[in-house]
Amino acid sequence: MLYKNYTQVLAFCCMFVAGLLHFVAVPERNQYGLYLGAIFIILGIGQIAFGLIIAKKFTNSQIYFGIGLNAALVVLFLVNQYGGSHLPVTPEPLGISTIIRKALEVLTVLVLSFYILTRNKQSRIMGKN
Repeated sequence: MLYKNYTQVLAFCCMFVAGLLHFVAVPERNQYGLYLGAIFIILGIGQIAFGLIIAKKFTNSQIYFGIGLNAALVVLFLVNQYGGSHLPVTPEPLGISTIIRKALEVLTVLVLSFYILTRNKQSRIMGKN
């Protein structure tokens, strides 16, 4: 079976949709510079690829990578939006696509973190019996 549990299914769906939404934002980001459009294409490909990888195999290193990747994207977004970043980009317009994309990235971090915490707790409980 392709999916071992609901965590994998949810993480895959979040990453796949977030990746697609990065593609949707490419034309708008190209207005500010072709390099921004290219960054969004790379992010879209990366998120979809990560979703497919995690759907097939679910290892600790992949889970931690997913948590770090998505947390970094959210932090970078927040710094760029509200922190007066020195990055050579303009803040993203807060359209529905951006809001959904960021919500999916945060949800992925929460789902994968919850999985790690509950799995570790179950391992300790099972080891004591």
